[in-house]
Formats: sequence, C-alpha cells, structure tokens
Amino acid sequence: QNNGNPATFAALARALDVPWLAVFDGDDAGKGYVEAIAKRGFGDAERAERCRTHRAGDLETQLVADGLGPELREILAGLHFRDALDLEDEALAKTLRDRKTAYAAALSTRFRTDANLVNRAPPAFREAIEQLPGLT
Repeated sequence: QNNGNPATFAALARALDVPWLAVFDGDDAGKGYVEAIAKRGFGDAERAERCRTHRAGDLETQLVADGLGPELREILAGLHFRDALDLEDEALAKTLRDRKTAYAAALSTRFRTDANLVNRAPPAFREAIEQLPGLT
C-alpha cells in the first residue's frame, strides 16, 4: 500500500499476464485490500490462491506471535533502542511498527544466515514463497 494500490497492481498484473501474489496484514486494512481486489473482478478462488493475510493481525504482531520476540529485541538493542530487551510483546510490536525499515533490514539479514529462523517466519510469507515456483 505504501508504494501504490494493491488492487491496481493485481489488475495490471492480470492485464500483462504477470503472475502475482500478495501478503497483507490481517487487520481491517489488509482485509479491505483483498476486498478491493475482489471489486476488480477477481473471484473467490483466485483471491484464495493469490492473497494471504497474517493470522495474528499486522506484520509486527505476527512476528511476535511466531516467537521472534527475542531476536527482534536483540535487533532493536543493536539499533540502540533503549530498554529493548525488556519490552513486553505488545510494546515490542508497537516499537517495531515505528521502525519498520530499520528492523526489517536487520531481520532479513538474520533470515538469510539462519535456516532455523526462516522456519519461524510468518506462515503467510512461507506459504507464498513455497507457491512461487509453480505460479502462473
């Protein structure tokens, strides 16, 4: 959403015959994006195949729910966020929301270097990545 309109991207991909997938927050906004895609003529089956939402809500809440809190606290501490190691889960998710770019870059580096951590990535991301090779 920050880089455009998901429904427009989906319609453009369809018009250009470009395979696509989308992963949205599981909050009202994310559900609204899926509905906007439906209004562009994408049926239930196609939306189910191409659209994923995080089950726990937004990405940060999902990351914490997936047990990545310790790593995320370490990342924030490495970014010089005061008291990062003592944050409760809800405060951790809020702090992450305010620092998306910084934590995402550090977390992606950890994902690249730690296969065990990848297994704890949000299910919507893992499912989308597994689907990519057969996407048409």
